[in-house]
Amino acid sequence: MTYLQKPPELSKSEVLDSVRVYYGLEGTLYTLPGYRDQNFLLESPEGEKHVVKVSSPDEADEILEFETKMITRLSKDTDGLIPSVIPSTSGNSLVTHQDHQGCHHRLRILEFLPGTLLAEINPRSNVLLTNLGERMAELGSVLGAYPDHPPPRIHFDWALGEAGNIMEQSLSVLDGPQRALIKITLRAFLENEREFLGLGSQIIHGDVNDHNVLVSLNSEGLNYISGIIDLGDAHSAPRVFDLAIAIAYGIFGTTDPLLAASEITRGYYTVQPLLDIEIDVLMTLVCARLGQIVCIASMQRNQGVSDPYRR
Repeated sequence: MTYLQKPPELSKSEVLDSVRVYYGLEGTLYTLPGYRDQNFLLESPEGEKHVVKVSSPDEADEILEFETKMITRLSKDTDGLIPSVIPSTSGNSLVTHQDHQGCHHRLRILEFLPGTLLAEINPRSNVLLTNLGERMAELGSVLGAYPDHPPPRIHFDWALGEAGNIMEQSLSVLDGPQRALIKITLRAFLENEREFLGLGSQIIHGDVNDHNVLVSLNSEGLNYISGIIDLGDAHSAPRVFDLAIAIAYGIFGTTDPLLAASEITRGYYTVQPLLDIEIDVLMTLVCARLGQIVCIASMQRNQGVSDPYRR
């Protein structure tokens, strides 16, 4: 059974009141998709935009505090690839709001990064895919230099290291060719598990899916990766996990998935050379992430849970 954190259910008016009180900002709120958090786009009368995030009540304070400090540093160290945290009028990066029922909610405001979601870019040129690999390597280098590791998470189904457990759990709700394919993917994952778990760990983004990657046009009118958002799944794992996750989502909708995977890998390698063992296990990890996506979706459907944000 998969575990879903319950997102908050605050009204727009209540969130906007909190934004006024703690940040001195005005504007209109527009609902954004979110997996654990309640997210909004705040647009001021002058057209200035921010992202408002109300965190899940199930998320531990220590995880939110670590994530907020990490984002603040990463935004500076990546030259704005990661959106910055906007401080409240009192200088706090994370504020606590008490609603009318006396419940406490943690709220943050982030810089709004312009761009188009990678999920909406079709076709995806080889140049863009190579740039995705380059940006993943740049982000991985900065994350690897971060001095601390995040607190451990409980019930973290979307960690790539949990893919084996997720695939095993899902076999009872799968049938036919899908079940056979997941069994093959699971076998390959388990055969290589000792290899990639022995690679050491650093902080990774953990969820570089195509809804968390922003694309913009450069001065020559060509697409490039301009932003990577949502570090809510950041955790400690081998760095190659992030590359595998980016490949798994980056190849969606491409006419030649293997060529697309090679372009992303080539871009990564030009910035951060990979170890032989990382190259050896990379496609096993890509397949494991794809299997994880299928299995979690299948188990959630079996539980009667609809989640349009994940694919």
